[in-house]
Amino acid sequence: MPKSAIKYSQYRAKREFRPQSRTRGYDRQWELLARSFRVEFPLCRMCLDAGVTRAAALVDHIVPVVIDPSLRLEWSNLQSLCRLCHAKKTAEDATKYA
Repeated sequence: MPKSAIKYSQYRAKREFRPQSRTRGYDRQWELLARSFRVEFPLCRMCLDAGVTRAAALVDHIVPVVIDPSLRLEWSNLQSLCRLCHAKKTAEDATKYA
């Protein structure tokens, strides 16, 4: 089996057991806040820090919601990230907060 097929099947298995976004706290309030934040900060913060200009695709919680739910809708706890930087940050959080 090709290496990519194994990764995809692992990805699918993980996704099937992940609660839906609404269950994890990403409700209408979050959608409106994230949209406003992306309008204000349309570029990826981590890329900008590295001297690269890249459009942001997602709004990320600096301190993850599972660590401190009270910061879920705090503007100061948000950052705009591209998908690549978001994946890196999520992986770092997994080891940092494990």
